[in-house]
Amino acid sequence: MNGAAFASVVRNPGRFPHPNIPIIMLTGHSERWRVEEAMRLGVNEYLLKPVSGKMLCDRMVATLTKPRPIVRVGPYYGPEPRPASSYKPVNETSLDDVVLIN
Repeated sequence: MNGAAFASVVRNPGRFPHPNIPIIMLTGHSERWRVEEAMRLGVNEYLLKPVSGKMLCDRMVATLTKPRPIVRVGPYYGPEPRPASSYKPVNETSLDDVVLIN
């Protein structure tokens, strides 16, 4: 069973006895579609390997001490989604992002 399949089982209140349990996905896959899939499945955090012990510990503490409310929106069941980021990868620069320096 891969991480996505595991998350979909855990986040199903009809199939798993504790669907609100926090899920931190630790993976070597950085493709955008995988991150988006994990978020759609209700994963609390998505960490890319290699990850330091400190980073993992910090995420665990933050997830447990400041939990996001669990919500059900249509087929989604999981932590309340975070606001969308305005981050743009470097390779997606537009002319609006270019600053001319004399």
